[in-house]
Amino acid sequence: MFARRLAVVLASCTACPVENPAWDGRADGSDTAASSSDDGTTTGGEPTPNACPPLPAPAAGVMVVELDPSEAAELDEQIAAAAPNTTFRLADGRYDRAGQPTIVVSAPGIVLRSASGDPSAVILDGGGTASDLVTVRADDVTLAELSLRNGGDDLLVFDPVGGPGVRRPRVHRVSFQDAINFQLVAEGDIAAGAFVDDGEVSCSAFSLSDEFRAAVPDCTSAGGIKGFAASNWRIRDNLVHDFWCPASGTFIAIHLGYGAHDTIIERNRFRDAYRGLMLGFETDAVGTRAPPPGSACPAGAQHVGGSIRNNMFWTGGPDLAAASTQPDSMISVWSACEVDVQHNTLVSLYPLFSMLEYRFSDSTGSIVNNLVTGRITARDPAAIVDAGNLVDAGQELFVDPGAGDLHLAAGASAAIDASVVAGASAVPDDFDGQTRDARPDVGADELDP
Repeated sequence: MFARRLAVVLASCTACPVENPAWDGRADGSDTAASSSDDGTTTGGEPTPNACPPLPAPAAGVMVVELDPSEAAELDEQIAAAAPNTTFRLADGRYDRAGQPTIVVSAPGIVLRSASGDPSAVILDGGGTASDLVTVRADDVTLAELSLRNGGDDLLVFDPVGGPGVRRPRVHRVSFQDAINFQLVAEGDIAAGAFVDDGEVSCSAFSLSDEFRAAVPDCTSAGGIKGFAASNWRIRDNLVHDFWCPASGTFIAIHLGYGAHDTIIERNRFRDAYRGLMLGFETDAVGTRAPPPGSACPAGAQHVGGSIRNNMFWTGGPDLAAASTQPDSMISVWSACEVDVQHNTLVSLYPLFSMLEYRFSDSTGSIVNNLVTGRITARDPAAIVDAGNLVDAGQELFVDPGAGDLHLAAGASAAIDASVVAGASAVPDDFDGQTRDARPDVGADELDP
C-alpha cells in the first residue's frame, strides 16, 4: 500500500501568482497536510513547511513611503531620491509607465512591495516602452508581491555598471509577464570584475500571454530569467510557463551561463516552454567569469557547480504542439562543469527529439535519478555520470499527466524505490518538501511508504 501527500495542483490562496504546491495559503508551517491513500481514504500527514510565506512587515524604525497609481509617472524620481533601507509600499492598481524612463534603484536596502500583499493587484506596466522597466544597482534590494508587465526590453535588471557589484538581491512572490527580451536579468560586468551574486528568486511566475503572442509572433529573444557570470543564485518554487510563439521558438526560459557559478534550481514547475532550462552555453563564448578558487573546471567553462533538483517539466498544450517550431530540450547541460542534475520529472505528451541533454567535453558531474518520458541525449562525449534514470517512461506512472499533475501514481512500480544511492549528494526531500525515505523514488515526487 502506498499513500501520498495530496497534490495541490491549483493554488488555494487568494491571488497567488504561482501554481505550485508550495502555495497553499499558510503563513507558517503549523498546518498539517492531508494524504490520500490508494484506497481513496484520507489520512493525517506531518506538518510541512511553507516555502512561500508572505514578506514580513517592515521592521520598526524603517522608513516607509506609501504610493498609489496617481503617482505612477513620478516613481522613477521618488525611488532615485530614496535614502538607503527605505520601503516603498504600493497601493493596489495599475501603475502606467508607458513612455517613462527606467526606474533605477541606486540605494542599498530598498524594498518595493505591494501594500496589500496581493501580487496580482499591483501592476507596474511598461506599456511596451523600449527600455528596461526596473534596474537595480545596489545591494540588498527586494521586490515582492507585485506584478511587472509589458516590457519593450527587459522587465527587471540587476546591473553592476562597472562596479563594485550587486549583492544579495531578492525577488519573492512577483508575477512577470511579457517582455521583448528577458523578464529578469542578472548580468555581471566581467571586464570590470563586478558581479551580481548571492541572489534568490522564489515563489514567482514567469510567462508570455496570448496577447503578447498575437502582437509579437516572432519572439526568439524572449525569455524568463538570464543569469550571466552570476554566482550563488537560488531559483526555487517558481512557475515558468507558456514561453513559445506560433511562428518561432523563444529563447531559453531560464538560462545561467558565461561562467555562472553554483546555481541551485529546485522545486520549479515548467509548463509548455519551447526550451526550458540551460546551465552553460556554447563553448566558444568569450569573456566568461573564471571558476571559483579550488575548482578543477577549465577557465572557459560556461557554468561551474550547482544543482538542478526536484523540478517538474511538462509539455503538452495543443497550441504549442501546433506551432511551426517544435519544442527543444527541457534541460540542457552545455559546457557545465561539476553540475548535479538529480530527481527531476520530465513529461511530454508527444515525442520530442531530446528532453534532457548534455554537450561539450568540459561538461562534468552527474545526471541521476531523473524520470523522463523521452530520452537523455549525449550530444558530445562528456564526463557525466548517467545513473538511476528512468527514460521512455510511460504516462501511466503519473496521477494525471494530461492535466499536468506529475506526481507518481500509486502503481508506479517502475519508479518507486528505484533510485540509485547518491551518497553525500543525495536530495533529502521532494518537490513538495516531503522527506525522501531510505529507498527514494525516481523523479521529483516521493510517495509516502
